[in-house]
Amino acid sequence: ELDAEFTDIENSKVLKNIEKLSPNSYLNHLLKLEEEDKAAFLSSPLSQLTGKPVNTLGLENFQLFHRVKTLCHNAQLPSQARFDGLLSQKKNKKGVYQYSGLHHNYDMGYDIEDLKKMKLSSKVRPLMFARDSHARQECKTVLKIDYKDSFYVQNSFNWTGDVIPTNAENEAFSTGEDWKERKGMIVICTEMCDWGECPKGHVDMSDIESKTERNGTITEPSKLSILVNEEPVVGATIFLKTCFLLSNKDGYIFPPSKNAELKGQYDIKFRVHPSDGFLSVSSIIVV
Repeated sequence: ELDAEFTDIENSKVLKNIEKLSPNSYLNHLLKLEEEDKAAFLSSPLSQLTGKPVNTLGLENFQLFHRVKTLCHNAQLPSQARFDGLLSQKKNKKGVYQYSGLHHNYDMGYDIEDLKKMKLSSKVRPLMFARDSHARQECKTVLKIDYKDSFYVQNSFNWTGDVIPTNAENEAFSTGEDWKERKGMIVICTEMCDWGECPKGHVDMSDIESKTERNGTITEPSKLSILVNEEPVVGATIFLKTCFLLSNKDGYIFPPSKNAELKGQYDIKFRVHPSDGFLSVSSIIVV
């Protein structure tokens, strides 16, 4: 709750003296109140948590999503982080605001049909933005700015990935050393197929694990491999429609990178195995 001193307008000493403050002083005052409010929220006890996600992940793990300063590396539009070039970190690709949320000159990535024809080196950084040009409007007056862009990975790319969050994201969204609060839980959200009908070659997070019979015979090999700080991902637990929590051999927590320059950042790499396979990731969340 807000401090009573600031909710009682007549008795508030601060509000009575607002006209005496310079714009910068008043802005700093408001920012201070915001930080105090955030701190109060993060230190407050959680209400009773129930439901499928809690049962799936366990209460202790699920609570981290409510109290740790998470970061979402999101490809979908609109996204201010993409418009500002925080994901691609291309200085010459910072978007210019036009009107009503519309931007231009940002990194729009590649048309998905062009990406399918590409053969890239074994290490590609950052992840490739994919867009469906057929879904883009071609009107003089733009009526739509929401698009299901994604990070695109296919077999011909071999291993490809990125350090997440990027240095630019860390600088923009982290305060002081709060990156140290990250626990090492990684969530991957995949693109939702239109009408639930996924195209041929579509690979999902559930394809990390091989399909086996009761006697241990592998009936279908793994279609997808993921490394987090060079540690193999062995499973992906679904808990929100198309969002999956990754796990290693020890559980849901991935250890920090051995690279001391990475501050709460995780080197995440993907490899799709079927020759015609592809993976479309909408966002990567670091908890």
